[in-house]
Amino acid sequence: MLMAQKKKKTKVRSPARMAYLLAVLCLAASVILFFVQQGSNKDLPFNKNAVSGANFPFYYPSSLPRDYNLDQKSAAVNNGILFFTLKNVGRTINITEQAEPKQPPDLANLQKFNTSLKNLSINVGTAVLGIDPGTRAPVAIIITNTTLINVSASANTPQDVVKAVVQNMRSLPQ
Repeated sequence: MLMAQKKKKTKVRSPARMAYLLAVLCLAASVILFFVQQGSNKDLPFNKNAVSGANFPFYYPSSLPRDYNLDQKSAAVNNGILFFTLKNVGRTINITEQAEPKQPPDLANLQKFNTSLKNLSINVGTAVLGIDPGTRAPVAIIITNTTLINVSASANTPQDVVKAVVQNMRSLPQ
């Protein structure tokens, strides 16, 4: 009789162990899923909620100039345009991105009005880089096959820094 009672206790423990094992497996799967999802968001430098209203590919430099960082608070979509700022102590680079308009800017024509604008060789499309005559600050325009990107810097930002940002632009995974 004593042996029969032990078998019953073993059977009672078996479902409890199964429930415990199932709970541990679910917890482990949740942790793994969390880290996999976090890893995929690392490819997007912006807060996903801040840029959720855009319907075009985003571009971002594959590497930033020395001592420049993304100002996370600046990243936002307003009226279908992505705004963000790269900052260094006392210097800023403002970038806007939007779906390429049906008639994008004619870069050759712009160069006639601002002779400082020069063609710049980049991998993602066509670009010009120069100095804004009004602010005396570096500016650039990039046209990809999907996105129009405007880059403007504070007047004390070296043009080479803006050039590096433009040349390092890469499409981000969406």
